[in-house]
Amino acid sequence: MGIKPFSTHLHPPHSAKPLLPDAPFPRSPHILDCYFNAATASCARLAAGSAAEVAVRVATGAARCGAAIIRPPGHHAESSVAMGFCYYNNAAVAARAAQAAGARRVVVMDWDVHHGNGTQRIFYDDPTVLYMSTHRYDHGTFYPGTGDATEVRPVPPVLHPSRYQQPALSPFFGMQPSCSLLHNTCDTPTQHPPNRVSLVCTLTTPPS
Repeated sequence: MGIKPFSTHLHPPHSAKPLLPDAPFPRSPHILDCYFNAATASCARLAAGSAAEVAVRVATGAARCGAAIIRPPGHHAESSVAMGFCYYNNAAVAARAAQAAGARRVVVMDWDVHHGNGTQRIFYDDPTVLYMSTHRYDHGTFYPGTGDATEVRPVPPVLHPSRYQQPALSPFFGMQPSCSLLHNTCDTPTQHPPNRVSLVCTLTTPPS
């Protein structure tokens, strides 16, 4: 398929400058713990655009499923902050692209040793997107320090684990998503030895 850098998924046509400039720039409160080189900005936009393109193809029925094998990752990036080696939140861009293409409800499953603080924060108050995460927490001592099991909204009855044979997946089945996104950053066991993993599900209100 033809892959294009994202544009209208985050910015209106002919809008302000991209969030990441192409040229070197001084320190900014909007950029934390990230490395840059001459190609970072263009690569980050291409990665986000690739995720959006795949999501649109699936949401419109042009493809049954799809995969975007992209770098850099994205789940630490917030709406206005690049952090944790993540520049744009590719999963969030893909979810919004899917919704713009017609998907009413979207589930984002984040499979990574680190909690996707950016994705959770972006969709925390959005009842049309369910964010689920498996990650290492270690009482807040493991990066990024978020993702405690208490960081959830009240679960409506339709999503209660007692209704399902596989309680961990009950929010997914109850949501009845139009589109499902799996975000996997592929951190290796040698970099982060296995430890406690928690399942965090974020949902604000029952799906309509």
